[in-house]
Amino acid sequence: MQRLLGEVVRNERKRRYRGPNGLEHAECRTTVRVVGSAVEALAAPDRVVGRETTVRRDCVLPWTPKKGDLIVLGASESARILRRRSRAGAEQPTGGVLLASRDVDVDGFEEDVLSNAFVTAAVQAHRGARLLSLAGADGTDLFARPEEYTMAGKYVLLGGAELVVSEAGNPGEIWRSAFDREEGGVEGTGDEARGEVSYSRRLKNPAGVRVEKTVRLDVGLPVVMESYTVRYLGKLAGKGEDGSKDSAGSAKDSKDEQELTLAVRMSTALLAPEPSLNVFELPCSDGVHLVRYHKPGFGRRWRWRDWRDEHFGLRGGVLVVRWETSPRALVVLFSQRRAAHVSVRSDYPGPEVSLVHRTRKLKKGRSARMGVAYVAADAVDVGRSGVLAVARGRGGGGREPVSVLLRASGSARYKRASVEGRDGTRGVTLRRLELPEAGHVYAGTVELPAGAAPVVVRARAGDERLELELGA
Repeated sequence: MQRLLGEVVRNERKRRYRGPNGLEHAECRTTVRVVGSAVEALAAPDRVVGRETTVRRDCVLPWTPKKGDLIVLGASESARILRRRSRAGAEQPTGGVLLASRDVDVDGFEEDVLSNAFVTAAVQAHRGARLLSLAGADGTDLFARPEEYTMAGKYVLLGGAELVVSEAGNPGEIWRSAFDREEGGVEGTGDEARGEVSYSRRLKNPAGVRVEKTVRLDVGLPVVMESYTVRYLGKLAGKGEDGSKDSAGSAKDSKDEQELTLAVRMSTALLAPEPSLNVFELPCSDGVHLVRYHKPGFGRRWRWRDWRDEHFGLRGGVLVVRWETSPRALVVLFSQRRAAHVSVRSDYPGPEVSLVHRTRKLKKGRSARMGVAYVAADAVDVGRSGVLAVARGRGGGGREPVSVLLRASGSARYKRASVEGRDGTRGVTLRRLELPEAGHVYAGTVELPAGAAPVVVRARAGDERLELELGA
């Protein structure tokens, strides 16, 4: 992803030859010194600035590189400098939760990687604490990385899922800013194991706003949970967490307020060549909205938006992203009460999804919260009253864990699902699980013999019976 900029230190001409166009060429062996990132908006790690490397270029004579010239290094050339040596240690546990550090996208910075038997997620603390990738047990990433350069290079669509504060302007500072990181580590053992990392940053714009984010992964669940807290410290905040020179409760404090609109921008994966076969399902007050994303082969982003769709009256706090050629799905869960609308558009390669929350007006010292949970599912069934998702995990000893997750209304302490396979039918108790600031789900895990699939999973959500088949 990262492209480095190098200054030519010396250049050596090697073999000369005449190309098919009749022009003379020369193979050049060029030594360059890294001076930084080729894109101003994306910082390069300090450890690589000043390093020298050798690149090879075929140049048209007499225009060969000269000392002092600047060269943009290619993807592989940049990666050779940026890549860190891999660290030993398991990265795909068959039980428990693992929290590790690894440079997932080879940009020279390490990401926080959380994983369990069902899902692996990577979070970039150095770029807005974005959820860069989300992969199920088979390793397929459900997010895309378009790496689209816009606004004359001032903004790069890096993909994954990133926080957006509308009042911070476009593109704002969050997407490329380094967040302070506090590792909660892995707590508990067995069925109680949990991995958690927290991130925070005080924004320059809007002034006096502090963003806090926590990412959590529980054992036995294919769910990555994100919770956000945005605090308004006041316009004069600057010398501490409260920072204001005004005394608490003063008349100035009562007039000091800030409107904040929080959103999460997601780039979902394209699992098929164009035209894409992405399908979006949104339970709304007037039924389930089904949107097929087929990007047209014409039109220009800078002239007119190719394709756009916005949905209001959300019901259940559910967004499902499927692919017509695959049963795999990404299920996004959020608070129905706090969300305003979901938009899906095609300004860039692949669909861009925005989950926009209601605008909050915060007085000094107050905060707003929201939460989003991402489910990596191998099969899903969507109804008006809920959604049923099933995920296959990594197992051992001839056994394979299968997680059953139900999003449904109701106040029952537990619900039940059934799993029917070649070896009979077994029941699964689904216990209530609170998703931070994003509602609740009913979840349970059953272990099946390896190779037991296909199996049929059934559950009831309100007046609906949801049913799906988990293939081999």
